[in-house]
Amino acid sequence: MLNDSESYQWAIGDLVTDVLAEFPEIKRADLLKQLADRTGADRSTLRDRHNCARFYPQEIRKEFDMLTYSQLRACKSAGTEWRQYAEWAMGHMPAPVAVIRARVKNNGHDQPAWVHRWESLLGIAKQIAADDTAPEGLRYAVSQLLKWEGTRESSRLASTTKPKRQPE
Repeated sequence: MLNDSESYQWAIGDLVTDVLAEFPEIKRADLLKQLADRTGADRSTLRDRHNCARFYPQEIRKEFDMLTYSQLRACKSAGTEWRQYAEWAMGHMPAPVAVIRARVKNNGHDQPAWVHRWESLLGIAKQIAADDTAPEGLRYAVSQLLKWEGTRESSRLASTTKPKRQPE
């Protein structure tokens, strides 16, 4: 049922692919602009549909027909490793898109629940820190949290960065 509700996304991508194949003199940017102007769709949305349709040819879509367009799009963000995420998603249905994205972001591992909460907290802290109407003490507190997080993240990145190998 979900696949049917998202089939228009593949159809749009396939249409762009077919038109560009049949009329190679047409530039993709020009075609997307014309389609956007005539349909009201955003060019970036049309570009995304085209990129997904090119990335997943029909035979791949049939192989992974249990997955929705949105799920396959999330797997695509893994680049050349997309297949392992698509196979994982098929084995873990309903495989929400957010979970697929989190696994891709975490190199195939489940993200602990607190990570999402922490990222949400930092997002709220950034908004409060930038809000001139927030009490000064609160803005100071969240700015210290953000400062600490920036220091912590810098330290973490420095410790995980592999030193360049020296020539022997």
